Amino acid sequence: MNLRFGLFLFTIVIFILSSKSFELRCTYNMANYYIGTFYECKDLDYKIKTQKDAALTSVSGKHSRQLTNEKVNAIWFAGYPMNFFPSNLTNFYPYIKAIWISYSNLSSLCSYDMEKLTQLKLLYIHSGKIAHLSSDLFANNKELEYIGIRANPIHHIDFGTFSNLKNLHTLFFVDNSCFSGNVYYNKNLIDDIVKKVENKCQNKEFKSECEEKSEKLLVKYPMMNFHSDGKF
Repeated sequence: MNLRFGLFLFTIVIFILSSKSFELRCTYNMANYYIGTFYECKDLDYKIKTQKDAALTSVSGKHSRQLTNEKVNAIWFAGYPMNFFPSNLTNFYPYIKAIWISYSNLSSLCSYDMEKLTQLKLLYIHSGKIAHLSSDLFANNKELEYIGIRANPIHHIDFGTFSNLKNLHTLFFVDNSCFSGNVYYNKNLIDDIVKKVENKCQNKEFKSECEEKSEKLLVKYPMMNFHSDGKF
């Protein structure tokens, strides 16, 4: 297949996959997180509850004073069914540094969800359904300082998941299926707890939901597959 035509079809595929849409309705406030004070979008009306692979198409809410979307650097998805993470979040809030997700149905967090969040410093997921953390999950999130994964049914964590996070000083990993423990604000102890987490959370039979999604796309849209000669 001609490469240019293949890329055209790939663009059409992406458009189709992102044709579902949803809106965030935010309450904007200054809020204290564990590593500082942020200008926060607290979304209490996450419109879409069942569709996956949907694109965030709009955000709304009254800003404090004369602030704008570009000043928003934290988001709290607060206590309602949330089945997927909006991977195009930075199209609307380009400078996100803190993400808090509580009491959701979120069952997977994939590297393509996180790759544009290059300024992220804090990630906290409380009472979700996350089962797996992949080795490339935080590949583009090298500024992370604080990770909280609490009360999730974790079955498997790849070795090397936290290896590139040189600024990480807190790993709050409590009430999860495979391991419970934490280190607060101490870089010297991070390596030790990371080893414990990765060793305890091993399941060779586990199949990543992120991998399953990718495989389904390749089966449905085989023209997305590159061969070694650079052709589709």
